[in-house]
Amino acid sequence: MVTLSHSLDIPKAERSRNFSETDIISAECGFSARTYLYRIFKLKEGCTPAEWREKMAENVAAEGKKQD
Repeated sequence: MVTLSHSLDIPKAERSRNFSETDIISAECGFSARTYLYRIFKLKEGCTPAEWREKMAENVAAEGKKQD
């Protein structure tokens, strides 16, 4: 049985497929736009979210090599 709540969730799920991961994260964090999240992130961290993820991936890889 499909409830009203379930019926309302379906379009929401369909719309979310059209957004990037950063759009979803920025909305969940209360930012009105991804660009605003990027601006604030860069002010706080000194790099964009993509650059930060790249740095973190490099750090994780380096830590993995140390443990080998």
